[in-house]
Amino acid sequence: LDMGVPGTRDWSIDDSDPSNRCLDGWNQLPSSDVLPDFRPIITRYFDECAKLADQIAIFMAKGLGQSEDCRMIQELRDHHSSYLRSNYYPVCDVEQENEDPSGKPLGISPHRDAGFLTVLLQDADCHSLQVLLNHEGDSNS
Repeated sequence: LDMGVPGTRDWSIDDSDPSNRCLDGWNQLPSSDVLPDFRPIITRYFDECAKLADQIAIFMAKGLGQSEDCRMIQELRDHHSSYLRSNYYPVCDVEQENEDPSGKPLGISPHRDAGFLTVLLQDADCHSLQVLLNHEGDSNS
């Protein structure tokens, strides 16, 4: 499930409203008939992540000798194109993978995150983030 900040920046306006088109189209959240509490919970979580990202950006700006109301911070606040990406992958059977190394575990293809800042919710049971260390394919989990 992917969702982005609506074009209007107003979660109360219907997702299908033409003014709410965001970077990749329109949010398509499950209807309240199917999941009645989903929209209010996920939009609140989205907004809380945006607040966290704003605080981190302020710390970074201050580290660069800027104030918290500098132009960079204002631009990030006014024009961010934040996304919330929720991915689920089934547990990888390590024994099966060892027996058949051609079977790769399910995951997101290698990519670079777009934008200024990525905030990850760390799952204590799944250490799946890998960072490419060099062009020989060495990585760190």
